[in-house]
Amino acid sequence: MRLYSRLLGSRCDEMAPLLREVHDSALELRGTVSVTRGASLPARMLAELAGLPRTCTDAPCVVRFGQRADWPDGTECWVREMAGRRFVSRLIPVAPGQFDESFGWYRFRFALELDNGAAAFVLRGFSVLGVPLPRALHPQVRTRESQQGEDYLFDVEAGVPGLGLLVGYRGRLRITG
Repeated sequence: MRLYSRLLGSRCDEMAPLLREVHDSALELRGTVSVTRGASLPARMLAELAGLPRTCTDAPCVVRFGQRADWPDGTECWVREMAGRRFVSRLIPVAPGQFDESFGWYRFRFALELDNGAAAFVLRGFSVLGVPLPRALHPQVRTRESQQGEDYLFDVEAGVPGLGLLVGYRGRLRITG
């Protein structure tokens, strides 16, 4: 069973048809992405250390979804290639409607919420090297997945208190596999 199906159950029917298809059966999406990085030197350094995508406009983008038989049910690996840079994370269901997304030293706890057919991740927790951080030190994260015609749209912004924007990326993709 794929991640969104496990998290949402019958509520999957509330997602836009293309989002359901993407998260039920798609293995690969292709299209374009535009990325903005924060302006401050500390924000740019943190984004680079985290392996976040670099600034670009309408650059090639590929997203692949993978699962392994030895992973817990619903666990997925998301591989994003944006403007030639690879960003990989693992998403693990942890509670009804909630999952952890991990990459590198970082682990985010998100709730998956639906709104008029669109999906959003709402940050519920954050840890670095396995150490949970207080809410005052959580990054600000905003995500949205939606459908426009035959296109899957995504819009993500992540920032850090006191530093502002780390990275923002938005794109338009189509299922290719």
